[in-house]
Amino acid sequence: MKRPLPKNCCRSKRRPPCGSVVFARAQRPLHVGETFVRALGTTDVYWQLLARDLARHGGPFAGLAGKRTERHLGDLAAQGKGELIFVS
Repeated sequence: MKRPLPKNCCRSKRRPPCGSVVFARAQRPLHVGETFVRALGTTDVYWQLLARDLARHGGPFAGLAGKRTERHLGDLAAQGKGELIFVS
């Protein structure tokens, strides 16, 4: 028997999926979906905190803090939530 998802869960029917996807080793794709917009503001502090947290997982996440990022925000298909972070 399936248990119902809580109201604050991203997978519930009341809320669209949301979150950040970090492409740690991938080359930037030629085309990012039209539902995302490139972020123009700087997010150095945010990226340092996120990279430090991801470094705990090791592997491709170990050396992210010193690398450059490109962010695409607001998946319009999910009510403007979510982001793609490309690390280079």
